[in-house]
Amino acid sequence: DVEYYSDTSFVDLSYGEYTLYVEDGNGCIWNQNFQLDSVFSINLKAMAEKTTCNEENGQLILEASSDFDNRYFLNDQSVGEESTINDLPAGEYTITVRNQYGCADTINANVSPSLEPIIDGVAIDYLSCQNNLNDVTISVRSGNPPFAFSVDNNSPQETNLFRNLSPGEHIARVIDSQNCIREFTFLIEEFETIELAYEFINPTCDQANGSVSFDLSGGAGPLSIIYEDNIYAADEVIEDLFEGTYTFDVMDTTDCTRSVTILLETECKYYIPNTFTPDNDGVNDVFEIFFSAGSSPTIEEFSVYDRWGGLVVRLENVDPQIIPLGWDGRFNSEEAQAGIYTYMLVGQFANGEEIFEQGTFTLYR
Repeated sequence: DVEYYSDTSFVDLSYGEYTLYVEDGNGCIWNQNFQLDSVFSINLKAMAEKTTCNEENGQLILEASSDFDNRYFLNDQSVGEESTINDLPAGEYTITVRNQYGCADTINANVSPSLEPIIDGVAIDYLSCQNNLNDVTISVRSGNPPFAFSVDNNSPQETNLFRNLSPGEHIARVIDSQNCIREFTFLIEEFETIELAYEFINPTCDQANGSVSFDLSGGAGPLSIIYEDNIYAADEVIEDLFEGTYTFDVMDTTDCTRSVTILLETECKYYIPNTFTPDNDGVNDVFEIFFSAGSSPTIEEFSVYDRWGGLVVRLENVDPQIIPLGWDGRFNSEEAQAGIYTYMLVGQFANGEEIFEQGTFTLYR
């Protein structure tokens, strides 16, 4: 039996197959079969694919428990019917699915960032002063090992060390296991040969007052002057030098070196008069030997002889800085006769220069 209703709405129907009958006032009947599907609550799952090479290429793959004209929303923005969302940057996302019946589910998903290779720097080891044997080491942090390295688009290699690179601009390239590529431009400088000129001042006798100064150019970075264990700046005057031979090394920051040997000479002088007048007038009263100012001679012997070879005076192991080296014209506490006398002088300066002199002088009265 068919029940007819004047109301055209039917509510609280369960799912299943139905037949709809319509009867008009003339008793004519029209019928139509239809089915009400079962609609369950919708559940959403998401699988996130992280980005690669730190680019905006992350992905969300969505799976809904049912599909009744499902629509998807990412952070409240419609992304349509596709259940795969591409080209996402790393970050946290809110995803909603809603079907034609208004059933919906919302979840959160995280697209993880990726590790990209980052070139920390390029270390250049200038091994040759001729600019053709330079080593380069590429340093990498982050990324997905193992890495491959190349310079100037040459074939990649496993080691990060490159040898025999010439001066100029180069491109370092790092490729990680996800084929992420990063490039870095670096410059190998071309340095001029170290050029040097110098000036020097010779020391005076037995004194450490000589000096050397340099005029330097070329090389890599600041130049330094090295003597024994001492390091001097390029414009520094090297002072307090005795007589002697000095070898200086001029070095740049790549350890390229030029050496120069400089001879500092000195002439220790002394003066021996050929006359004296011991008349107590305060002028030329003593036969005295004079030495270069500042010198430090050691006199082994100073002797004076008369014209017949008789010894008049002898001084031995005398320091002229303490005891003046000379003769006052007296012999055995008496005034010596005027005339010609002979002297002999034997000794040595502090720098090793020998002293040996023989000669004559005249005593006037």
